[in-house]
Amino acid sequence: MRTVIISTMSALLLSAPPASAQQAAKPCQAEEVAVQRSKVLAEAQAVAPQQLEAAQNALALCQALQAQLAAREPTLAALRAAESALRAQQAALSARQDARVERSLKQSSGGLQTGLADLWWKNPAATQYLGLTADQQKKMDDVFQQSRSTLMQLNYTLEREEGKLERLVAEPLDEGAIAAQIDRVAQARADLEKANGRMLLGIRKQLTPDQWTKLSQISSLAQPPGK
Repeated sequence: MRTVIISTMSALLLSAPPASAQQAAKPCQAEEVAVQRSKVLAEAQAVAPQQLEAAQNALALCQALQAQLAAREPTLAALRAAESALRAQQAALSARQDARVERSLKQSSGGLQTGLADLWWKNPAATQYLGLTADQQKKMDDVFQQSRSTLMQLNYTLEREEGKLERLVAEPLDEGAIAAQIDRVAQARADLEKANGRMLLGIRKQLTPDQWTKLSQISSLAQPPGK
């Protein structure tokens, strides 16, 4: 009889899949196999009864944890959905911020306006024609990136003040409040144009006199007729 038990035990030990394969096939399978092995060894009096008890306790704990995970799955699914929605909102906010920067770049800045597309120093044709170096392009991009957050904030302030003015005009007229709000709108627009002008000046400083002359010639061609 002992020979049969030992043969059965050996068959179980040899046929058991590796731990990684057990975990992939079924949760707690490793613990179940450990309990089966301990039972065989206990019957063969090859281990102490406490080892079987420990294996059974480990299996019970694993099963309890799996039950808790299953109960929490709806909550986890809801959290994953909320995270996806938040990421989508962040992407939309980033897109709106980029649009604000582009609008800011289009504000008038007198003789510094190029009339060209935004980030023109990254355009291969413009780069080749002006003879821009990689170092010049990097410095221009640095100026733009450093001004980016300021331009976004100032553009937001201008939009907010313009919105307040629109609401005041739509309500029963309060000339004093409207006049004060007009001043705030004008100040917000001036702050935005100053910041945009400083940024364009920083970009202009990276150009040589010859490059600036060439850029001015391109700008005059890029302006719509009548401008």
